[in-house]
Amino acid sequence: MRIRIQSVTLECMRQPLNNRFALKARRRELRRSLTVAEARLWSCLQRDRLGWKFRRQHSIGPFIVDFYCPSGRLAIELDGTAHDSESASYYDHKRSEYLREKGVRVIRFVNDDAIRNLEGVLHMIRAELSAVERDRASNGDENHTTPPANEAAAPKAHNHTTPPACAGTPPHERRGSLGASPPVKEHSRADNRTSRKGSAQR
Repeated sequence: MRIRIQSVTLECMRQPLNNRFALKARRRELRRSLTVAEARLWSCLQRDRLGWKFRRQHSIGPFIVDFYCPSGRLAIELDGTAHDSESASYYDHKRSEYLREKGVRVIRFVNDDAIRNLEGVLHMIRAELSAVERDRASNGDENHTTPPANEAAAPKAHNHTTPPACAGTPPHERRGSLGASPPVKEHSRADNRTSRKGSAQR
């Protein structure tokens, strides 16, 4: 029995921490069946839209988190009504405890937040990523590039009925809405002719 326990322990130690093969089918299944809240938040996290790379339905050890930022070691969880029971709350607590032991920060939101207050959710995510940057700066870690300042800024308040700026908007357009460049002055053809005439007289 003791030999069996040791072999199981060694086998667990050999397995990779991230995206274990045994969970591959389950991860794919979850990606194909995103909830409305998950799809809404993912539209703002994908393609490095916050200046950080996120993955959806990423497994860490035996657990699958909704969203994960590898460089920031930040996990984001969206909880529905199924998490309200006592057993589910205990499971979530043990899972968060495991992730923290692995050096992963965990922030949780309820699904309703991602649907009705998405800008507030994004603001909290940005705040967590900013905390990661501050911790690394204090520890002298310069291996990670700080995201642009306009990406880390707190979003403007939006009415709940207004879709968020990031939903379905290309990244370059969204960045422009946060800090648009001054308009370029346009010259008419008459102005150009007058300018050339004046220079010829001089």
